[in-house]
Amino acid sequence: MWRKWLPFVVVFVIRARFLFSPLSTDEGGYLAVARAWFRGADLYGQVWVDRPQGLLVMFGLLDRVGLGDTAGVRLLATAACFVAMIACGHVAWVLAGEKARLPVMWTVGLALSIAQIEGFIANAELLSCAVGAVGLAGVLLAVWDRGTPDLRMLFLAGVAAGAALTVKQSGFDATVAAAVAVVVAAVKDRWGTVPFLRAAGSYGAGAAAPLSLMLGHAALTGFGDWWWAFAGVRIEHKSALASADWEKLRETGRIVAPVVIVSVVVIAVMFASSLRTQWRMLTVLSAWGAAAVVAFAAGGLFHRHYWMILMFPFATALGIALSQIGNRWVLAAAVVASAAVPAARTVEAVRMDDLTVTSELNADTRLLWNEDVAEWFAANAPDRGTVWAMCASSAMYAHLGQDPPFMYSWFEYFRAVPDALPMLRDYLSGDRAPEYVVEVQSARRCDPSGALGTIITSRYREVGTVWGKPILRLDG
Repeated sequence: MWRKWLPFVVVFVIRARFLFSPLSTDEGGYLAVARAWFRGADLYGQVWVDRPQGLLVMFGLLDRVGLGDTAGVRLLATAACFVAMIACGHVAWVLAGEKARLPVMWTVGLALSIAQIEGFIANAELLSCAVGAVGLAGVLLAVWDRGTPDLRMLFLAGVAAGAALTVKQSGFDATVAAAVAVVVAAVKDRWGTVPFLRAAGSYGAGAAAPLSLMLGHAALTGFGDWWWAFAGVRIEHKSALASADWEKLRETGRIVAPVVIVSVVVIAVMFASSLRTQWRMLTVLSAWGAAAVVAFAAGGLFHRHYWMILMFPFATALGIALSQIGNRWVLAAAVVASAAVPAARTVEAVRMDDLTVTSELNADTRLLWNEDVAEWFAANAPDRGTVWAMCASSAMYAHLGQDPPFMYSWFEYFRAVPDALPMLRDYLSGDRAPEYVVEVQSARRCDPSGALGTIITSRYREVGTVWGKPILRLDG
């Protein structure tokens, strides 16, 4: 029994160090936007993020139950990792037998906790793919080696598949694998047309349930605004086909390369040796991996946590491959080779202080600075009015307990969205201008035209600094 619990204990110990390290930009931003939405703000109108509603429901509910802080958000990430371990373990059990379950739980848990790819944060990739993995596990339990499909289980699996898409747009990879699994099972077990259509209908009906809720909310709040956030801004300005950051792909690729190379060799050997005897399993894993590659590439920004998408099918395949090695000496060598670099990286990450975590693991020292800004306001302006981070530091609002005062609170969208800067200038020069401006980035960097700087200079005066960055107050 202890062997089944040990992976969860080890994963929790690895992640415990980061329960109190600063919130990432996305974590804090999601929390701030979710709070504002739950308080009545118009999502995609007054507050904006390029994510679907399911993700914000998660963060909003987390806040409502009293876990809307750093530790609570990291516990959400840990819970998602546990869910992924269980779901992928079930996938392995169905595809390769009971002997594969525990190795896959180990490989998935460790791969999703690699700190150098921000495995410890509650990123949308981890959350959506964990939900999607539950859907894939449910489909396999419903159709694999069955004379007739379990329609009730398929419906529930479909609900999970639809929910994954409401958490992040790229959460479709496990759903593609699930669809392939249904087709493979239907062909192998010769269901016939009617059982196949019933299975597809049950799965589709389940997926439609959460998607209908998402689209219903979009229709009520403004479908055009929702579509722009869900897909439009990415398609036009931030995707693999528009302004893809290939340099960042090379940078983050170098981080995961030592982990990937050895593991790819192990997986390739499994595929070569099992192609004839286990073609069904390899077909499902290949479909999952291919869909994950598409989801990974589609985003275009290639942040470190994008690699979490690939870790789900990749780590599952690795665990299955390790479980099929019969020679104990070869198995020991494969395990050591696969685990050596992640283990060393984990030890390195756990020993870091918070400043090093933010600079080397998150590549964003604003995260620790955000906490100090919140402390400055608590000490110097406890009865403050609205605070705006110029041009963006979305996690600051989570620490201040304040709703984002301006629609856009991520820096990249001031360049991606054509109307963002004109709207910002109108906001700062109008009657509803914020009482405080915290100079995260310079006005010139935010607006190279100089118009924003002119407004700030004429209307605000410096009242303090944090880490040398000015805090400005509206004059008069």
